Amino acid sequence: MCVIIVCPKGVALPSVDELRAAYMRNPDGCGFVSESDHYKSLHFSTFIRRLMKRDINENVIIHFRFATHGSVCVKNCHPFYKADYWFAHNGVLPICTEHDKTDSQICFERFIYPTIKKYGWGSDEHMKEMNKWTAHGSKFAMLHNGEIVKSGKFIERDGRFYSNLNHLGYMRNVINF
Repeated sequence: MCVIIVCPKGVALPSVDELRAAYMRNPDGCGFVSESDHYKSLHFSTFIRRLMKRDINENVIIHFRFATHGSVCVKNCHPFYKADYWFAHNGVLPICTEHDKTDSQICFERFIYPTIKKYGWGSDEHMKEMNKWTAHGSKFAMLHNGEIVKSGKFIERDGRFYSNLNHLGYMRNVINF
């Protein structure tokens, strides 16, 4: 299962070893979005070089993908983008996929974004729609105009928010790599 890591303003990124462990546990692509930058890749080395330039005074959403729907390619890496809204998902959604899109991308394009467009970012309706999809274990993180909203049960650790901590079991492998 994927992992989302949300680093609020003023909070340091996880160590490179921890990020590498997250990639090893979820090796099907990686991506991030901050207030001033975004990047998606299938290769940890290029991804980490770009991520390490993040300004600590910016919110950032990091995603490591474990493919369940859609092929392993850069276009299926998170976060997804539409009209100044960025979206990352951890979990599996009850959505039939099509045209090599992920369940996450389809949910964002068909349900989450239209709700934002109709009712506004952060509105009660926007949050209700997100909570409806995350009620059974999925997690969402979104960024818009520098602001992050999350839905689902995240774990706070060292000021960061994690969709899960499954990658921590890989830390021994990374350190001995």
